[in-house]
Amino acid sequence: MTLIRLVTRNTWRNKRRGILTVLSLGFSFLLLTVMMSIWRSFYIDPWSTVSARHIVCRHRVSLAVPLPTYYREKIRSIPGVVDVIPLNLFDSDYKGTTEDDFSKVGTDPNEFLNAYPEYQIAPEQVQAWQKDPVGAIAGSELAQKHGWKLGERLTIEGGQIPVNLELTLRGTFKSPFPVRGIYFNWAYVQKAALYEKDQLYLIQADSPQNVGRISAAVDSMFHNSPEPTRTEAEKAFFIGIDRHVWERESIHSQH
Repeated sequence: MTLIRLVTRNTWRNKRRGILTVLSLGFSFLLLTVMMSIWRSFYIDPWSTVSARHIVCRHRVSLAVPLPTYYREKIRSIPGVVDVIPLNLFDSDYKGTTEDDFSKVGTDPNEFLNAYPEYQIAPEQVQAWQKDPVGAIAGSELAQKHGWKLGERLTIEGGQIPVNLELTLRGTFKSPFPVRGIYFNWAYVQKAALYEKDQLYLIQADSPQNVGRISAAVDSMFHNSPEPTRTEAEKAFFIGIDRHVWERESIHSQH
């Protein structure tokens, strides 16, 4: 008698046991497949690979306390740092109402998209945004919802920083997930309000292996300064504070 025939005969000798064995094996393979898919989404997908090189630097006390702008170039001097991108939530209203459903983020058009390759936007729109000091880009779903067209003027009324922005929509981008925000050149606000502060910096490392070393180097650099920092991997940052909480905090203590 062959081994296969022996196994087959004993498997069906007790039908209930045989069925339970088959179901158990099937469930195990299903569970393994699900776990492998989750693992792949976290560690293999291109977006996760890029995100693994992201580091967030903010004031050690609170997100509401800004950092001096000159920190950006000092951080850039640390070996392994590729980009240092300011991200500033501008406390403001759109069309005179506080009920708008999107955030307004001041950043650097020349480096911002380096950190978000998943944002699909036409090259000519990127160039138009970078060349226009009052230019802005928005998520395509948000632009469609509000009926915005390229070249449209968007009036943003400042809150804590009393500056009204007249932005021109220069581009829209598609993303794997909806983005409820517009991005503009933070230098516009800094020049208009003589405001040399940044809420936080998104640092892009040259490799995930250098994230820990760079984070420690940044905090060590500003340890004895009046504005000490808290620097950590992007994943750790968003575990500690939900993205929407960050949006709601805005920049209420900027002054």
